[in-house]
Amino acid sequence: MKVISRSTVFATIIALTLVSVSVTSVFAASPMLGSSTQNRDRGLEAKWKNELSALQRYKFLYGQIAKWESVWLREHRSHYSRAKKNRYANEVHLALQQAEMIVAKHAGFDEKGNVIDQNQAIQSVKNLSMYLNKMRVVLIHKFNHRHPHHKH
Repeated sequence: MKVISRSTVFATIIALTLVSVSVTSVFAASPMLGSSTQNRDRGLEAKWKNELSALQRYKFLYGQIAKWESVWLREHRSHYSRAKKNRYANEVHLALQQAEMIVAKHAGFDEKGNVIDQNQAIQSVKNLSMYLNKMRVVLIHKFNHRHPHHKH
């Protein structure tokens, strides 16, 4: 039992460390007074690049879910708990697919990540940030949340 507990704690620590890396958001960015279009484009390009890096970390974490579940399931949880963990894994999967669709379309950006349409680029960064945040919420607050065991 100690091995399972240590594995679970280790997986949780890894997940929280990687997931806690802040995901940038256009919403949080303060407008630059007197900035040129070129400076705004560079800012968007930097945010896009940061979001793409964050997406790669989430893809890695998504790949770890099966390992975490196998360790977690060894503790013989109830069918309700198993169904809930499956639902959380599906939520992460859906958010990941939606984020990948945004990246594949890269509206407002060319293949190299340069802004070609500022309004579309802003929307792409906002949308990608939203889906990354959904993954973060599920991975941190739902998927790895452990309820205390009640002793009878």
